[in-house]
Amino acid sequence: MLTPTFDLTQNAEFLFVRIRVPHVKIGDVEYFVDGHLFKFFVRPYFLRLNLPGECVENGKEFAQYDLDKGEILIQLPKRTHGEDFPDLDLLTALLAAPPTRTNTKRDTTGPNGASLITVLPDSDSTRTSRAADSVEPNATSSYDINDDADAEEEEEGEEEEEEEEDIDFSWPQKPTAVLEPNTGADSSVEAASASNELLRACYGFNLRHSDFFASLRQDFVELIELPDPDRTPAAQRRLLRLAAEDADFDEHHYVADYAVDDGVIPSLIEYEPWWHSLPEKKQDASASAPMANAAASTSALTAQLESLAIEQSPAPSQPAVVLTAEEKDILRGFRLKPHLLDNTPEERARLYAGLVDILCAFVYDLRVTEGEHNVESTWTIWKLSPSLSWLDSPDTVSDAAIAFMRRSLCYPLYRHFALSKKIVLQDVARLLRIGKRAVLRCLLVVQQKFSHDEERYLLCNIFLDDYCLWLQQSATDALLARTADELEQLSLTHELVSSEWDLKLLEDAADATEDSEEAIEQVSNSEHQPAGLDLEGDESEASSDSDNSSRSSRSSRSSTSSSSSDSDTDSSDSSDSDEESDGEADDDDAEIDTVE
Repeated sequence: MLTPTFDLTQNAEFLFVRIRVPHVKIGDVEYFVDGHLFKFFVRPYFLRLNLPGECVENGKEFAQYDLDKGEILIQLPKRTHGEDFPDLDLLTALLAAPPTRTNTKRDTTGPNGASLITVLPDSDSTRTSRAADSVEPNATSSYDINDDADAEEEEEGEEEEEEEEDIDFSWPQKPTAVLEPNTGADSSVEAASASNELLRACYGFNLRHSDFFASLRQDFVELIELPDPDRTPAAQRRLLRLAAEDADFDEHHYVADYAVDDGVIPSLIEYEPWWHSLPEKKQDASASAPMANAAASTSALTAQLESLAIEQSPAPSQPAVVLTAEEKDILRGFRLKPHLLDNTPEERARLYAGLVDILCAFVYDLRVTEGEHNVESTWTIWKLSPSLSWLDSPDTVSDAAIAFMRRSLCYPLYRHFALSKKIVLQDVARLLRIGKRAVLRCLLVVQQKFSHDEERYLLCNIFLDDYCLWLQQSATDALLARTADELEQLSLTHELVSSEWDLKLLEDAADATEDSEEAIEQVSNSEHQPAGLDLEGDESEASSDSDNSSRSSRSSRSSTSSSSSDSDTDSSDSSDSDEESDGEADDDDAEIDTVE
């Protein structure tokens, strides 16, 4: 059978189920509703929903088929008028099987404690004689003993059939080991099996997976960074991860991102993700202070009187985040699986801490890309999450925040302490307060990116798919808000992130170097600055400098004029001497002519 595409809406009186079933025979459509259970069938489609509220069949239900769209709209009356059915957009949770009904036995004891059921033998004669002894003396002669016995047998047969129909054979089964006394020959075998159980490492969602990478290590080398995931216990995984981070930390990269003021990191810090503009999820009114309740008693009484004056059905609440059609298609594609949760405080802390771990990595990529994920987003999220890259799931929210801070200062492009701190204390905390729909939207983005990766799609099987299912079925907005409180109460200092990296010392050295460089630059600028351009100096100094410059210019001009006059005099003298020499030469020529 195929599960059809469906969608649910509601108003104060009815629940509307829209199912897409193209090319079917309308006369073969069958649907059934009983309380929380809704069933729909038409070949080849079958749909079973576990409704969050109860619906009834009181004659107001009807179905209408749209031939052009191939959709059938079913209207179901609510048992309680005005009841709001929550989480109608979490389709995976609606597809989950309803809780198994416990078989309640009928009361078969009488007023005096005697059993009302008599077990009769197979022999007709013995059955007749014993039944005759049980007849009261004043009974009428029309009483038929055989008919009464047959009626009891039919009643017992109907009870057995009802019990067989109520049996659910889909419960999760877990093999139980048979414990036998230890013998000398088998003691070593049992000891070896016990040691193998201890050496087997558990990882994944709620530590429910093991031996997953045994046959994949040769084909998927870059899937995880852990050398031997199936034989490395959790404590050793964390030590190996911390040692790798200490070895990969680059002081020069960290100082460069801290000291270089090119405007990139400040713009990333100022960026606001899409959920910062959404209102926070309202918590239960019982959590408010008693004084606030007393102050609002007058307004509440006024509202009650107005509601009595004008009777009006409450409108269904609208969530802050409405899932899109594409996101609902992704939810319908998840394969349902039972989550065997112990619901202990340690288990809840581990689940919510793992959620914070993945969300921190996602928010970092969203912030540094300013909402536009790129081809490196999958690698960035995988690298920053110790759960996905090292199979090291944090135990507490504090462990998840510190692990993200360390890895965000070791591996990505932008390594800035203030940037990572804002992601943890503001972005992720605010996202958790919006509610599980906002968190689910972010997880669906991560799941889709990993599912389309050539190697890392396997991490969806052990982490991301389970988290998407668990968030719809078991997570609550109250616990998400409590997790946000734990994040906001953290004091993420440099020493808490790592005492071996000396982050504060590196930042102080960068600040001192920057101050010294600024001082050197100021001194060099003052030495090489030309006269008359010192705008910050005294006006008298500026005027004296201008006077000196004018005097020097005048002196230079006078010297230049004197030199020019001297050169003119020299040239005139030389010309006069040349003329005299020419005259003497003419006289000599005249004397020579006279002698001849």
